Amino acid sequence: MGVEQRLLQRFFFDATFSESDTNYLATRQLTVVRRDDSYRAVNTRLSTVVFGRTAFALLFQTGRNSSDDAAYEFTSHQFGCEISHRF
Repeated sequence: MGVEQRLLQRFFFDATFSESDTNYLATRQLTVVRRDDSYRAVNTRLSTVVFGRTAFALLFQTGRNSSDDAAYEFTSHQFGCEISHRF
């Protein structure tokens, strides 16, 4: 699920949300492993075009994995920038 919005006639904002649920089972007959994970992520991007052919974007992503086994829980935050040029 996502949204896109134009801001101040020059900037473009995009945001998406994703989620997934995964159930893990044992791969060996004698191993007792059962785990359920849920992952949720939000991605955002703010971009603009400069000099007619060059695009610049700032990116941010955050995600969280929840699990019934605490060893597999984590939270992640990532930042980035992107520059592209068309010929």
